[in-house]
Amino acid sequence: MTLILHDRITRFAECAHKALELLSEFSGGQLTPDDPNYHSIEYISWLNRIEKQLSSIRGELQRHGSPHDLENQSESVAVKELFVLATLLYLERKSTQLVGPSSKTDGWVEDAFLILSRVEHCNKPFPLFIFGREARTDSRRLLILRIIDWTMKKANARSLASLREMLVKLWVQDDLNVEGNADDQRNACFLLKFCNFVPCLL
Repeated sequence: MTLILHDRITRFAECAHKALELLSEFSGGQLTPDDPNYHSIEYISWLNRIEKQLSSIRGELQRHGSPHDLENQSESVAVKELFVLATLLYLERKSTQLVGPSSKTDGWVEDAFLILSRVEHCNKPFPLFIFGREARTDSRRLLILRIIDWTMKKANARSLASLREMLVKLWVQDDLNVEGNADDQRNACFLLKFCNFVPCLL
């Protein structure tokens, strides 16, 4: 029984590490729209490869997940799937000018909030930030805050406090943004206009 449990932990840990590696690869190799290679076949193929690998990792987590994995575990398979979904969404959002609007993102957001509604704790700031930025309703925002608060109490994850504060400030700015320029709201430079801190998200 111990060997089976160790095998599950090792396999899922490898999935999480691979997703983090792909996020790092994308962040390091991402091109700006003014780059000559931005519309090249090679760059588009590279983006597609990363997305396919992330989708494959998500599929692996879904195949081997179980109801037990939702039982309030910060390192659960469900939380790892949230991280993968956040990475997929981040990649898609950052590539919007290249690939155009995508219906996939709506599905990823819905799937993520379904998972968030079923877990109590999440010690991964990155998905909380990514999907916190996608929270357009009070109920979804309260869900994000509830998970952050419960995680801080359960795991003494004080680093989430700065993330919580930043999300609240961003939501206020979103609500005041009468022009509805969502792209600017997701821009890192925009955050620095009114945040004198940037929490560690990874």
